[in-house]
Amino acid sequence: MASIANLDITTEELQRRIREGEAAEMRHLLHDADPDSTVPAFVSLDKGSKGGAA
Repeated sequence: MASIANLDITTEELQRRIREGEAAEMRHLLHDADPDSTVPAFVSLDKGSKGGAA
């Protein structure tokens, strides 16, 4: 396995690619999240209530 030191790429190019990869991962998490693995932003704590406070 090659190390970063052995890559034929400048530090600036590597940092740009890392930032692009991080941005792509955040877009994936935001837009393509599995609905079963996410929770609503605001969960009602009222027992038996599906909405806000009664």
